[in-house]
Amino acid sequence: MQTPFSWNPAAAVRDHSGLPLILNRSYFVPPPEEIGTVTSAYSALKLGQSPNPSRRRLLVTLGIAVGFAILGCLAAAGSEPKGFIDYLSMATLLTVVFALPSAFVAFLIMHLFRRDYRCDYVGSEGIANYDLQDMVRGKPGHILRFQDATDLKIELTPQHLTGLLAATKYYYSWQNAGKEVFSITGEYYTEKKTLENKFHFAGAAEAAWLQHQYKARVMA
Repeated sequence: MQTPFSWNPAAAVRDHSGLPLILNRSYFVPPPEEIGTVTSAYSALKLGQSPNPSRRRLLVTLGIAVGFAILGCLAAAGSEPKGFIDYLSMATLLTVVFALPSAFVAFLIMHLFRRDYRCDYVGSEGIANYDLQDMVRGKPGHILRFQDATDLKIELTPQHLTGLLAATKYYYSWQNAGKEVFSITGEYYTEKKTLENKFHFAGAAEAAWLQHQYKARVMA
């Protein structure tokens, strides 16, 4: 896996919404050469931030479990056990009853609300997306050369709650002869289309794709 701070963007590179890049970001993998000149980029990883959030979540979960185990031992000590065996049994019981479920709930909450550390690029010849968790597990990023796709299908699906627009699901699918070769999916709330949302990545990718298709037709 590439080390953090491995790519420094050129001055002309913008974020996916067209604004200047956020300066305190670490592009933990450089853009692949096959996507051409990079026009926009984004990274969720901040400079100096831990590149291994899974390890941090594990340490927090273990810390909670150990904390409740200590409380179990203190509670057992305060229950006036009859001898060491009785004390040990009471401490073990309280640890199992309180520590393990609490640690499980803590891990579940941290997993559900974990932040995805992604890095993506839009270039003149293609797009690329990398997920830090996948790279830690040895999985490669996702790269699309525009020349390898023949169509782009876009689906925007409004999601309503009690009659009001709650969110919009988006689905961008680049295909070749009916087979999907790259996709960008997610949902956004109208008031919260921040850079963390892939919607901006999808929009910038669509614009680059259309420009590439236009140039291909002109040169044909």
